[in-house]
Amino acid sequence: MPYDYTKYDDDDGRVICPMDVPGMPGYDRRRRREARAERQANGEAMTARETWQYIKSSLGAALLVLLVVGGALILFIFILWLRFRVPALP
Repeated sequence: MPYDYTKYDDDDGRVICPMDVPGMPGYDRRRRREARAERQANGEAMTARETWQYIKSSLGAALLVLLVVGGALILFIFILWLRFRVPALP
């Protein structure tokens, strides 16, 4: 006896969170392969070169943020050191 799905007026049929992942009941690799091939045919999928460009750009942005925050921290510690250093004893 199949499950009778409730039909809502505002349901447009889009999938919000696909549950077709390994380990779930009803997982079908063929369906995922077909969807990937369809995306590539429509020009929606990124090429390997574009993927690496995105990876390099994101790593570069993260490194820039790390350098700015690290530099600010070092500057802050240096200013505190200048402000509160103990004078040398004779």
